[in-house]
Amino acid sequence: MKTILIASDFSPYSKYAIRFAANNLSFRLQRMIILHAIYPSARPSTSMIHLDDILLEKSSRGLEADHAYALSVLPDAKVDVVTISKPKHIIESVHEVMREEEVDMIMIGMNPQPLGNSHTDNDPVIHWSSAFKKPVLAVPMA
Repeated sequence: MKTILIASDFSPYSKYAIRFAANNLSFRLQRMIILHAIYPSARPSTSMIHLDDILLEKSSRGLEADHAYALSVLPDAKVDVVTISKPKHIIESVHEVMREEEVDMIMIGMNPQPLGNSHTDNDPVIHWSSAFKKPVLAVPMA
């Protein structure tokens, strides 16, 4: 495994996925891509400041923090850490990154609490694996 893509929403769960990858996969890893997707607003803005601009700025700052965190927990400085922000839905964003990069695995941090009555109906691993045809590892926070 050379490249993993970690979907980040800047939550503690995403940070845990970054740390999990650093602690458990870094010996095989060459590239870590941290992706944050921003679903753009559909409404045109009548104000001087557009909501999308604010969200893009927050995304940029969040990715800078995730990048610094990844470098701080990676034991091997040879891993290339890349951050990407996409102004699209997360599924569309992951597809786009996978067209641009050779991704071996997708990781997501998640809340370990049950998602509903039916495990399979709400399981992001099942949905993401079928959508991307790549291994998906959902890392619940311990």
